[in-house]
Amino acid sequence: MDPLLAGSYLTIDLGAIQENYRLLASRAPKAECAAVLKADAYGLGLEPVAKALEQAECKQFFVALPNEAVALRKILPSAKIYVLGGLFDGCESVYVKERLTPVLNTLHEIQVWSSLARKGGPLPACLHIDSGITRLGLLEKDVRQLAENPEWLDGLEIRYLISHLACADNPGHEKNREQLAQFGTLKAMLPEGL
Repeated sequence: MDPLLAGSYLTIDLGAIQENYRLLASRAPKAECAAVLKADAYGLGLEPVAKALEQAECKQFFVALPNEAVALRKILPSAKIYVLGGLFDGCESVYVKERLTPVLNTLHEIQVWSSLARKGGPLPACLHIDSGITRLGLLEKDVRQLAENPEWLDGLEIRYLISHLACADNPGHEKNREQLAQFGTLKAMLPEGL
């Protein structure tokens, strides 16, 4: 669009995005920092933001949907890409072909992905545990079922167990402590090594 016709326009400072990433990564030296680029990098532009973050040494990226992951794979052929929305029915071959890692949110997704892994070799996955935000992830009853049926994880290389803190933007909020305690309780139910 011609800038003269727009009511306003946004200038993105890719250098600032890189510095923010480096700052966050430096604050978690024992962990590998990742970037979340869902919804076209939150409207900032997937391609320029992804390339800038890659130049800042970011190697792991999370998106919401498989189509976002496929688009990101074209931009960053060697990145580790995770799909927060889970394993979409009928799209399993796309995940395999594009080397996408689903964040498994349901027992059904776990069983489908594990079935594929048992047929074709190990597949990477993340497990999402709902610790209290009640948006996505395995509920306590699901974790109990999974603990009783650990073979459902056969063939899966679990990269991360994750959860989502409802009040993460307020570090001192009591809900964070409650959710972290619940996460620890549920994690302890699962097979060792996850």
